[in-house]
Amino acid sequence: MKVKIREYQESDRTAFVKFMEQLMDYIVSIDDLKRTRRMPEFGESYTQRTLQKVAENNGIIYVAELDSELVGVVVGTIPEQTKEDQLEHVPSKFGEVLEIVVKAGYRGRGVGTMLMNKLEEYFKENNCNISGVGVLVPNKNAHRLYSKLGYEDRSFYMTKDLQEQE
Repeated sequence: MKVKIREYQESDRTAFVKFMEQLMDYIVSIDDLKRTRRMPEFGESYTQRTLQKVAENNGIIYVAELDSELVGVVVGTIPEQTKEDQLEHVPSKFGEVLEIVVKAGYRGRGVGTMLMNKLEEYFKENNCNISGVGVLVPNKNAHRLYSKLGYEDRSFYMTKDLQEQE
């Protein structure tokens, strides 16, 4: 399998929208609390917001291409650490993985690892000294990939359904 990792181009937008929709559909399917949904306008809206974050935060998008078909995508940004951030955190340059999606049928074949490695190269080239990624607890496959790549659990965001307490 000869996968090519390259930078996102505007001509990839339609495929990118579909990747974001597939990701959200997957998140909806594994959300035990049923707190997520994907409305019809989600894909285009989320794509626009993501492209804006990338443009504003020294970000980049890479796509994985196999035989002219896009089979994966990864999005990363390098947000500036604010003075307020430095009041509570060690000064650092942080690379943030916003999204990674690999098309069904290509998962477990190294595409996600290739995309993450390419994004980490970008972070290193831009003098980042730390990289982070958020993952929904039920997303065991993503957590397994990140752990394999050396990411460590750092924090958990917990929720409670107050309507079930009655």
